[in-house]
Amino acid sequence: MNHKKNYAILAILLLISLSAVSAQTNAEISVSNTAIDLNQGLVMPFENSPVEMAVFNAVPAIDSFSPEARTIAISTGQKQDFGVAASDADNDSLAIKWFLDGEEVATGSNYLFTAQKSGNFEVKVLVSDGKESTGRRWNIDVAEKMAVVPKAAKIKMKIQKELETEIAAKPDKSVKVLVRLKNTEELDRLAGSIKAEGGKVKVLKIGRIIVADIPAKKLEKIALDDAVEGISLPQIAYPTLDSSVPQIAAPSVWAKGYSGSNVKIAIIDTGIDSSHPMLQGKIIMARDFTGNNNCQPQL
Repeated sequence: MNHKKNYAILAILLLISLSAVSAQTNAEISVSNTAIDLNQGLVMPFENSPVEMAVFNAVPAIDSFSPEARTIAISTGQKQDFGVAASDADNDSLAIKWFLDGEEVATGSNYLFTAQKSGNFEVKVLVSDGKESTGRRWNIDVAEKMAVVPKAAKIKMKIQKELETEIAAKPDKSVKVLVRLKNTEELDRLAGSIKAEGGKVKVLKIGRIIVADIPAKKLEKIALDDAVEGISLPQIAYPTLDSSVPQIAAPSVWAKGYSGSNVKIAIIDTGIDSSHPMLQGKIIMARDFTGNNNCQPQL
């Protein structure tokens, strides 16, 4: 019986060897129908059931790619280069195709994207050996490029026309101006810049405004700051009842029978003319916060 045992061992070793060949050659070996005859000391397949070997194809691999980020942000007019390096374990020839929003646009290892318009775009690369394929995607966010405004045009856009005349006539004279900003976060920084140019400032945070006394010739430099919305001369605004009364919907209140009779009110505004006929005998008390004891407009 020892020879039968030896034959069995040989049969098992044969199966192990076949498995090793399978692992080294990317093959799968089927031996499910193989018979082992211990009496004859033979390892033989059943009739019409030969050992089968099926070779599998390796999937291509993308070894490197650029850019590494999956989302890229650029502006219109700019370009973005894409590239991949790929290999195949079976040394098969590889085809590389590039797609923009699902449409094939290029072949080869590289693709150059040009942002012709704003929007969101998808770039995809596909690497194939004819049987298997692999790929990678990128998203591109394209923003509209801001037009570059020439320095002279930017100054003209921001400085009031009447102020331009004063700058040209007396560039060294100090002039009082209102500097309007785009946001309140830049008020302190810009106030410091005006002081550095020899100006005196008063910051009005409610209206994003800096009241400045500054040499006229320095205004153009201040106007070039991106935080500045505009520069103008102070102007007196006179309130009028013909527009303010309709704006607060007073006529609709009067139509409902409300007249304000016997209602005490306090008004905080730019000041009043206490000699006006409509106010005679109706002022209970008043307080002047200007220190001038008058209602004449001043800046």
